[in-house]
Amino acid sequence: MAEPDGPFFLIAHQDITDLRLALDSLQKSEEKFSKAFHSAPVLMTISTIEEGRCLDLNDAFSRMTGFDREKAIGRTATELGLLKSEDRRQILANLNHDGYVRDFELEATRADGSKIFCYYSAVPIDVEGETRLLFIASDITGRKMAEKALRESERNFRMLADNVTDVIWSMDMNLKHTYISPSVKKLRGYTPEAAMQLPLENTFTPESYQKVIQTFSKEMAREGEPGVDPDRFIFLELDTIRKDGSIIPIEVNASFIRGDTGAPTGIIGTTRDITKRKQAEAALKESEERFKALHNASFGGIAIHDKGRIIECNKGLSEITGYAYQELIGMDGLSLISDDTREKVVLNISAGYEKPYEVNGVRKNGEVYPLRIEARNIPYKGKNVRVVEFRDLTETKRVEKEKENLEGQLLQSQKMEAVGKLAGGVAHDFNKMLSVIIGHAGLAMDDKDPNHPLYARLKQIKNAGERSAELTRQLLAFARKQTIAPKVLNLNKAVDGMIKMLQRLIGEDIDLGWKPGC
Repeated sequence: MAEPDGPFFLIAHQDITDLRLALDSLQKSEEKFSKAFHSAPVLMTISTIEEGRCLDLNDAFSRMTGFDREKAIGRTATELGLLKSEDRRQILANLNHDGYVRDFELEATRADGSKIFCYYSAVPIDVEGETRLLFIASDITGRKMAEKALRESERNFRMLADNVTDVIWSMDMNLKHTYISPSVKKLRGYTPEAAMQLPLENTFTPESYQKVIQTFSKEMAREGEPGVDPDRFIFLELDTIRKDGSIIPIEVNASFIRGDTGAPTGIIGTTRDITKRKQAEAALKESEERFKALHNASFGGIAIHDKGRIIECNKGLSEITGYAYQELIGMDGLSLISDDTREKVVLNISAGYEKPYEVNGVRKNGEVYPLRIEARNIPYKGKNVRVVEFRDLTETKRVEKEKENLEGQLLQSQKMEAVGKLAGGVAHDFNKMLSVIIGHAGLAMDDKDPNHPLYARLKQIKNAGERSAELTRQLLAFARKQTIAPKVLNLNKAVDGMIKMLQRLIGEDIDLGWKPGC
């Protein structure tokens, strides 16, 4: 081709369609990558491979680590304190060996000093012709904390199961044990391994085994019923057989273990030795029966009342009041007291008075009778109540009245005895003087002629003395100071001779009539 004589332009054309398409495609790809990079929910960074300096990071980085973008760009993770140097070296070692890093677990430190656990992954990428390292990290702190809590829970459960006195156990739906805590050794004498090998029918007495099977069948049948609580507990009192053959009472508390669908997959429960409780219950029952026996054997009526309302009583109260036991329970005890003394009882109840006192009681038939009451404040079945003893004083009052009458009669008898003693003493002295008078009168009569004027007077003196002596003998006989000699006598004359003396003795307020027989 000949060259032109003058100046000219040489224009060359090249088809760059493919290049433009490639560049556009690259741009779109980079835009997509950038969009995905910055909007990713997990931490992502782009850094140099050698030093690990951060060239770019996404929003999740700041949310996850707490470091600002401006502070993190241009710095390494170790300079920020995010990663430890040894972790950084391990990541590079894995990268050099495998060409990538996947799910490397490590602990990172946030900007505020708190710790987080992460899964780190890294892969080399080309950025504008340079090989860079793309880091991706996901926060697994929640999962790690859950795993830690689970481990602690399992450790605590194991510690609890190993040390608690109750036996903790689990079994499958075929009623085969899958776990028994070591405390079974103390309860039954078996090691956990030996206890788990025993069939259920050899664990309980025949009656208790049947009770377990029936309860299990009943609870399984309830599973299909609407409104049944899936978290319900079942309580059973059973008798278990120890290794030495002895039988002890136990309390079983069990519930179903449920799977994801809510269906039962097993049973978990606890077993407790209730020997001491049963012994205490037996002792309490014996004590109550003994109390009941003493209660009913009391010679008086006994009632336990709460603010006047009778909650327990014995047979003695029924016998005293005439009410049946069933009628007395729940009755207002104040209705057993007469109206005139009821206020006294109310005041004593309010004051907590605990000394005996007397009132008037009322029987069912309306009869009013003397009553002695004595009360005490006691605890009874978790309440502060009063126990009251009722004593019917009817017989006591009758005996006291009779005693009073007898004492009066005794006093009167003692008075009469004193009078008799006095009369006897006087009569004895008087009889001596009469003997002198009668004797001298007789001697004087012997010295006188019967026709002598003094003879008749002396005879009157002697006769009066003899009559007085007879009265004296009667007084001595009355006072029992003289031995009575039986003799035949004229009863009319004897009584007639005593009439005057008897009239003086009985007093002027009594008329004494005397009509002698023929």
